[in-house]
Amino acid sequence: MVTILFVQLPPPRFRFVDPPTNIPFAAGFLAEALVGKAAQRYQIDILPSEKVDVLGDQALIDVIIAEKPSILALSLYVWNVERSLFVASLVKKELPDIKVIIGGPEVTFDNKSLLYHPTPVAGVIGEGEPVIEDLISAVLGESGAPPSCFLKTSGLLQINTENHAQFELHDLGCPYVDGRIHPSVNGVIFLETVRGCPFKCKYCYYHKAFEGVRTHALNSIEKTLEFAYSDDSGVNEIYLMDPTFNSTPHFRQIVELLSRLRIGKDIKIHTELRPDFLTDDDVSRLARAGLRSAEIGLQSTNTEALKLAGRHMNLQRTARGAQLLKSAGIEVTTGIILGLPGDTPEAFQRTLEWLKSNEAYSVVHPFMLSILPGSEFRSRSTELGLEYDSRPPYHVFSTPTFPAEAFRISMEMCEDFFNMEIDSIPIPSLVDSERQLATLPGEAEYISSWIIHSLERAASNRDTVIKKITNPFTVRFKNSSDFSSVQRIVKSIAHHNPHTIFNIIFDQEPTGDLIDIISKIEQLVAQIGNPELFINKAYYPLYEHGEVVTPAIYFILNDPGTNSRRESLIEDCSVVGEIIWRPVNTSPECLAAAPLPLLVPNQWSANQGEAQSILDLLWEIHKENSNEVLFSSGYLAEKWLVEYQGKIKRYFFSEIILVN
Repeated sequence: MVTILFVQLPPPRFRFVDPPTNIPFAAGFLAEALVGKAAQRYQIDILPSEKVDVLGDQALIDVIIAEKPSILALSLYVWNVERSLFVASLVKKELPDIKVIIGGPEVTFDNKSLLYHPTPVAGVIGEGEPVIEDLISAVLGESGAPPSCFLKTSGLLQINTENHAQFELHDLGCPYVDGRIHPSVNGVIFLETVRGCPFKCKYCYYHKAFEGVRTHALNSIEKTLEFAYSDDSGVNEIYLMDPTFNSTPHFRQIVELLSRLRIGKDIKIHTELRPDFLTDDDVSRLARAGLRSAEIGLQSTNTEALKLAGRHMNLQRTARGAQLLKSAGIEVTTGIILGLPGDTPEAFQRTLEWLKSNEAYSVVHPFMLSILPGSEFRSRSTELGLEYDSRPPYHVFSTPTFPAEAFRISMEMCEDFFNMEIDSIPIPSLVDSERQLATLPGEAEYISSWIIHSLERAASNRDTVIKKITNPFTVRFKNSSDFSSVQRIVKSIAHHNPHTIFNIIFDQEPTGDLIDIISKIEQLVAQIGNPELFINKAYYPLYEHGEVVTPAIYFILNDPGTNSRRESLIEDCSVVGEIIWRPVNTSPECLAAAPLPLLVPNQWSANQGEAQSILDLLWEIHKENSNEVLFSSGYLAEKWLVEYQGKIKRYFFSEIILVN
């Protein structure tokens, strides 16, 4: 029997306790298609959330090797393509007979780095359901490359650019209902009602992946929604994945269905809309159906840039549609693109001014233009004069009308215009007492944080820890007196888990020359930080080329109590990291006056009444910056998350903290 393991790695994140929304949607449909055609021939598994969303690189590699699949099938997206191929390449070293196949938006005929990558032996461009069985037959040596696929045999690359036969979405099953895939840990499901897009934006590949707009069967949609609204589904949010939900053929029928189902259970709905197409009645219906937030793609108000992008919209109707949504209590996230061909820094500023004056947003989301594989902007990049990164996330560096030096200025202008911080990086959990503590690494299912008191004991556990760390992972040094030992531990973790988000915390008052210590840390970051990682490049232009966000460095220092001393320490440490202040005097008055980020000690966790008073005080003062209030106590950290930040306990991951 052919064993197939589908793997979809999650988007990167910085705090382990916050689960990603990573639903292997494509794998669910592919598994349905395979089982429907040849159930007796294949054993099909999808790597579950508790592994794929939790484990670091090395642990993930070991899990896949233990499964010993015949075929490893990877769903590749811009955020996971490089990590996926790294993991697959090391799996293949241990399982040389394994066949790695790939699919997803990253796999296009013009993405040569993927087609010629040594690890995949085959892949599908576009929809996989109509060709997945033929592709597996080809991989097993039974046939050549099927339509819209590539295949490597005897070192030679075959590419079949012929279109596959049209297939009916009505033939697809319901993978949630059938148990192939499940809601995410935090209760979200993805649902598409159509494939294809009626618009032909030149920065996008989606409309090229599917011919025209085709609808899923209404009865399949209804079955999935009935599952979601059932009492035991665990679903609390639905993301409708249609590229423009209010342009789909059965838009109003689905909205009415959602409204009927909502009578028994309220579920938050999120989707993407064209605001210039909305009527008053549409918005009323969407509100009744439970729509909580909508993404709208303004992109630009520059008519030249919009024309070059193949995008046409009525600005007056766009503003009116956004206002209608907001008036109905629906949050509007308005996307704008920085670096479109034909746009200029001055025109980008006018887009910001138009947005603000028309209040056509609840939240503004600026994007750097990505020159995506398969898009028209990619094929015309030379003609358009686009300088861009050929690797994910494919950001544009300059255009004939938008010089490289203007990007950071424009992004910072956007932050100032809307009083926001773009892509802020949360500080990891700093719990070090009471809960989820482990002392024997071999007995831990995984290790999300490693607190090191003894460098010698840590060195003896290092090899075990490396194979159990999560993604993201935090190592916290309570003792860094022997910096060469610190270096060995950190380098070993980074070497075996190069795509894992890595937080390094120095939790002690410096006993020597602070400048010398910082210089050594700076050298260490330069040695292990990879500026070419997706997550490091994703923060351009707010971070310059070569700067890294992982590894992230934090210092926990006792609050000196005076602004002048704080500023001096910040100036020294900001070269490589951020300071988290620990108050020496823990009276309520001193806690109230302490700067952020703040680490609250654990001394009140045994006295519930006093703990509640302290949390009330901190919330009153720091409600707007609550992510910068951290706790040593697991009890207080949990109360802060659940009772104050409103998070649901079962919807976040439990830390397992190793103390050496």
